[in-house]
Amino acid sequence: MLSVIITSFNEGGDVAATIASVRQNTSDCEIIVVDDGSTDGSCDQAGADKILRHDQRIGIAASRIDGIEAASGDCYAFLDAHQYPTEGCLNKCAEVAIQRQAIVCPCTRGPKDRVQGNGTIWTGHGSIMGQQPNGLFVGRWRNRQPRDSLSRCSMMIVPGYVIPKSIYHQVAWLPQLQQWGGSEPCITVRAFFTDVDILHLCGPIARHLFRGKTEDGGIVRPFSAPFSVTWRNHAHTARLCFDDATWQRYWWPGVFGKWGKREEEREFHTPEVIAQHSQFASYKQRSDEEFWRGLIGVDLPWSRKKTGGEVLRAG
Repeated sequence: MLSVIITSFNEGGDVAATIASVRQNTSDCEIIVVDDGSTDGSCDQAGADKILRHDQRIGIAASRIDGIEAASGDCYAFLDAHQYPTEGCLNKCAEVAIQRQAIVCPCTRGPKDRVQGNGTIWTGHGSIMGQQPNGLFVGRWRNRQPRDSLSRCSMMIVPGYVIPKSIYHQVAWLPQLQQWGGSEPCITVRAFFTDVDILHLCGPIARHLFRGKTEDGGIVRPFSAPFSVTWRNHAHTARLCFDDATWQRYWWPGVFGKWGKREEEREFHTPEVIAQHSQFASYKQRSDEEFWRGLIGVDLPWSRKKTGGEVLRAG
């Protein structure tokens, strides 16, 4: 069985539309909706097999963790409450995910096909991991169709991906992640260091309602996404996955310390965080140096001369 886990907060009629799309196009599945504190009643009559409710909004990552605890499938598919998989999309991804013991993501398109200037339809064929100038993790879409139907990519930007139950513990979200921002980077970085492949399956499509932009360049959402939460989420991922020396030499002084005060650093050194860090280190298979030189494709940040505001990206 495939467990389809849908997280939602005030998504209106899109919740029912997403569930209807999954029902129509997916076989042998259970649908679990995690209502993360909605006030619009959108999840009440949506038709899920299971509905988990939060009295207050706790965030996407924590909601997905709750959804997994209620799931009974051999494979987990994660969707936002405004995504519409095409026929067989999630089943095909699940089949490959179990066979390859990997995270598998389908093609991504908007709700309607968008024809580009060259006459092709815009399609996201997976994405590539990079770093923003401020040091936070970022992904960029691969718009060119890969040569092979199954290819490696290095990051997920939006849900629609499928993870086998057997490897979930290696790439699971951190319970410290709050609200929105940093959930896909977390699972991506954990997958890299535990040597779990992220594969793109060309053909199946999960359509995604991309939000518009606000006047200040932000994204229109039914909830606020303060930067103070986003940088903390990224910081917890870095603290867990990278060595102590890298945290002390680069991540805190070079990135996160610019936004956090000295006393705020203590939250990354609690007994719980230290225990999680030690546990992750016990099955970490790749070095910190491989992250930059292998995944991102740049020199180590502490050996790099300052050149201004360049974006660090994989080649």
